Amino acid sequence: MSDDRTADSSGTVHRSRLPLAVGLLFVVVALAGCAGPGSITLTAADDARLAEANSQSVDPDTERGRVVSGAVETGAANDTAIGGRAVESGDVPYRYDGAYYSLSRTVVDEQEAYAAQIEVDYDPANVTDADPVRLSTLPSADRRALGALFPPVSDRRDEGYDTGKLGVYTPAELADSALAVRDETTERVVVVDGERYRVRVAEVRQTTRKTYRYTAEERFAGDEAYADHLRAEHQFRLSSVPAEEREVLRQAADGGYTADGEDDTAFQSVVDRFRGRDAIRSTEFDGEWLVRWQGQTYLVDIRFGEYTGN
Repeated sequence: MSDDRTADSSGTVHRSRLPLAVGLLFVVVALAGCAGPGSITLTAADDARLAEANSQSVDPDTERGRVVSGAVETGAANDTAIGGRAVESGDVPYRYDGAYYSLSRTVVDEQEAYAAQIEVDYDPANVTDADPVRLSTLPSADRRALGALFPPVSDRRDEGYDTGKLGVYTPAELADSALAVRDETTERVVVVDGERYRVRVAEVRQTTRKTYRYTAEERFAGDEAYADHLRAEHQFRLSSVPAEEREVLRQAADGGYTADGEDDTAFQSVVDRFRGRDAIRSTEFDGEWLVRWQGQTYLVDIRFGEYTGN
């Protein structure tokens, strides 16, 4: 797949006209994460806010949502995936129907397969003289691969190919395919409901298709139980805070505080105070803590910026 497209969680890809700008943005963000001004925000957190902020939601319209809901409601759910596209178990619990669950998975089957990047141009030019093939006459594996792209899944009409997805074939299905050929890029005009579309199949590569069995275990019955767990594991109290640090925290609770240049000693002291405590999550660039201060529980988000080295 060319570098001017991006993929979402469903495997669908969309073209972008600004690959250079996006690349520069990533560079700027990366540099800002380690060299920009530091900041801190305190957000008052009741049980619901605390539990929601530290869990994964379940969208029933996504593959992950289908797997999680199936595992919760039926005791187990099976799903197939190739490469790194399997639903992740994750350390953060899933929030479903008011309770919180951990997800585990095991591989129950592995088969040789071929993955093909399939793209479609919804408004192709110069196809009136092309030799078309009707979607309804394609082999079943091709129809399955194209099924998620028709009817058109997007209103985008860029020049060239507009969107795409990854199709998976067994060796026998690949041999029978009218669209996919190993080690070749093919283009065909496909007729769907009387309309002509250009379809390109590229990057056909051998892979392994794994079947996973997912099970879900309830960890917390509701917001209160999960919030109690988070407080017991991570919450600490702030005490004996000097006046200059209190001012940083006051502003942080009132919309956020941004460090002043590279020598904000008050912010540095606050960073040092938090980095010595157990975080809910942390990296070398930022972190999230849970603190009790002035009678209120706060979720604390700190971006270290240029204050990472101390």
